[in-house]
Amino acid sequence: MSKRETHDISGGIDLTGGQLEIFKNIFYTIVGWFSITIEAFLRRSFGERYYTPGNFFVGLWVISFFISVDFLIASLMSPNLMPIDYSTTAMLVWLGYLFLRLFHFLKIWLNAKIGRAEHSLYDGTSHLMPVGRLLLKIVNPFAMAVSRIIGAVVLNDEDNKRLVISLDTLPIFFDVAEFTKKWVEPAFILLVWMIVPNIPIWWISMSLVAHLASTRMRYNNTREEELKMADSIIEAAYAKIDRNVGKRVRMQTAQAMEDLQKRVEEEPEYAEEVKEQNPDLMDVLAEIDIDLGSGDKSADPDSSGQI
Repeated sequence: MSKRETHDISGGIDLTGGQLEIFKNIFYTIVGWFSITIEAFLRRSFGERYYTPGNFFVGLWVISFFISVDFLIASLMSPNLMPIDYSTTAMLVWLGYLFLRLFHFLKIWLNAKIGRAEHSLYDGTSHLMPVGRLLLKIVNPFAMAVSRIIGAVVLNDEDNKRLVISLDTLPIFFDVAEFTKKWVEPAFILLVWMIVPNIPIWWISMSLVAHLASTRMRYNNTREEELKMADSIIEAAYAKIDRNVGKRVRMQTAQAMEDLQKRVEEEPEYAEEVKEQNPDLMDVLAEIDIDLGSGDKSADPDSSGQI
């Protein structure tokens, strides 16, 4: 298989009858219900179609359900002690989600009123962006140094020079928002889980997993669109090369046939030599109406159908 040929591992057959896409969308939606409960605390400036009233109420149900489960488990484990501290922490989480709901919806409403050009599916700006920007000043130099070492070992000289130029032009982690949402936010959630006493364990653990899945799926979808555009450009470039190659082959073939016809006209005995030495060639010439024995110039390949 040529390196520029695409390879469809499905064989071009959708074995699910289109149901895979439906299941994927359902999975995205369910993951979003859990993720939004933690994103409400970590981000601001949501898009109107991203943080909807429906998402809020489902998120509120998720928090209430898991807080109830945690409370029930805590009560069963310590039947003689009422988990007062746990109840206080859980209530603060619940009330905090309600308060932030009013803040986010008010911000969305104000943006709509002033006509601010905010994408309606925007997933919010992280409060931890300053932390992400600070960490990138430490992470990027280290990651770039490691990349240069690996490039010097793995790549040839020409490709290694390209890698160095690329790293000098653009660092490895150049998108502060993506780095913050994919790495800083999950680390912060885990830190809160570890240091905050009596935090609802089921809620924060499920929300952390959902946050990891939701954020990565969102950026993976964006990357997939970028790859599709890049593949289209590459395929268009190769298609042009293939057309030029085909055109050049046809021109060379036509020129060879013209030279062959002229030589046969000048040396009639050469036709018999060609027939004896290249019997398969006669079938090809017959298909394009060239008769080496006729000497008819009307059988020029330019006028009788080119290969």
